[in-house]
Amino acid sequence: MDYYFIYGPSLKKVLQRYGELMGTMSLPPKWSFGCQQCHWSYYPESEVMELAQRLTRVGFSGVQRYSAVWTGDNVASWEHLKLSINMCLGLSMSGVSFCGTDIGGFIGTPTPELFTRWIQLGTFTPLFRTHTHNGSPDQEPWSFGEWHEEINKKFIQLRYRLLPYIYDAFHESSIRNTPIMRPMVYEYQDDPRTTYMDDQFIEVKSFNQLQQKEQGWCFDSDVNVLFLKYPDTGKRMKLEMIF
Repeated sequence: MDYYFIYGPSLKKVLQRYGELMGTMSLPPKWSFGCQQCHWSYYPESEVMELAQRLTRVGFSGVQRYSAVWTGDNVASWEHLKLSINMCLGLSMSGVSFCGTDIGGFIGTPTPELFTRWIQLGTFTPLFRTHTHNGSPDQEPWSFGEWHEEINKKFIQLRYRLLPYIYDAFHESSIRNTPIMRPMVYEYQDDPRTTYMDDQFIEVKSFNQLQQKEQGWCFDSDVNVLFLKYPDTGKRMKLEMIF
């Protein structure tokens, strides 16, 4: 068995060297960044089998070269909503940038608020899909009443507006192994306050941080406003949200 020690000293350098050693992910097809992440059908059978191998919940070092990873059969609970950040940040810092969770929880039925909060968070995770077990009640963005449907719709639309940024982040990750979901310590390693900060993350360079607020989520210091920075001009775009 071969052992490798990667001396940074920065986390950014460690991940870059790890990518050079174990390989980086291939740039995924654009359709995989949307909400449903599926086609109505595939043809021929060989394409079906190929697509089935692009998503896994198990793996080993270097799995990012072959597949996206989701965190497995989670539970519809606030605890697992928070854990989704912890787990995705861990995967991201292990070279697996294309990762996500079953939005709403795979086991059990989420409350309308829990599902909507998960949609809001999922908008900013690399893998964005709802998923639940066989025989469960409908768990779609339109399944929890008109008020929640309208909020879910706004964030799904936001996801599609952000696709150029998301695609650019995936392109960078495929070359330099930079994580798409970045823990605060990745960008601010010299700040001791970020060492164990696991309830916030930075979504590439253009996105503000998200922070957990008990049984809900908000954008940085302003609940209703998110600022995005255009990477080419540096100007900020103000997006007002209805929570």
